[in-house]
Amino acid sequence: MTTNQGLSHIAFKSIIDSIDDIFGTNGKNAILKYAGIDASIVTSLEYDTEKKIGIENTTNLYMSIRDLMGTKGYSTLMYRGGILNINYTLELSEKLRRLIDLEVTFDEKLNQVYSAYIESIGLFPDEALEFFPEKKEILIHKKPYCNECEFVKNDKEKLERISKPGCSHVLGKIHQMGNIRPDLGSVTAEEIKCALIGDDECLFVVHYEFRYGNEIHLSVEEQ
Repeated sequence: MTTNQGLSHIAFKSIIDSIDDIFGTNGKNAILKYAGIDASIVTSLEYDTEKKIGIENTTNLYMSIRDLMGTKGYSTLMYRGGILNINYTLELSEKLRRLIDLEVTFDEKLNQVYSAYIESIGLFPDEALEFFPEKKEILIHKKPYCNECEFVKNDKEKLERISKPGCSHVLGKIHQMGNIRPDLGSVTAEEIKCALIGDDECLFVVHYEFRYGNEIHLSVEEQ
């Protein structure tokens, strides 16, 4: 397993764009100033999946958003950033578009997409993914390294303010990846374990439903 420190340009830019969408240019600049991030860094960003923003700037941005917006505001903004991240990546990555366009069943599609994501962050699909077709459920295990955890876990004061799972950017990406083919099916996702609240890993649960045949129709009738 490899450790991905920092964020890709495209991931970092997705968060900046989420801030801009919600608060406008002045609000974005105020948050960047609070985070100690030079505006020239942001203007030089490209929609690139390979180039990296260093761990210090990444962590400062994450922690500043949480400080300024609180847990609820942080979750909303970062979740939106995760969705933008996947939308941008889909526009730029021919490989991802080919993967999305493959004619397979929805559960097979989810396996492909989430496996590609797991590999992109340096983990192994056979260790990080669990599939339960009978429950239409997928578990995604993410070991406790992220751009916020390593710093916040050593800050008792900050930890005391966090009572719920907080990997909202990752959760937004997981949600959007699973809903990228609405003609085949849809997913809901939640984080049920998180290193920020003392768990041994970050654990995401994905529930999915099929759009074809009678399967989703029957499940709705039974509710």
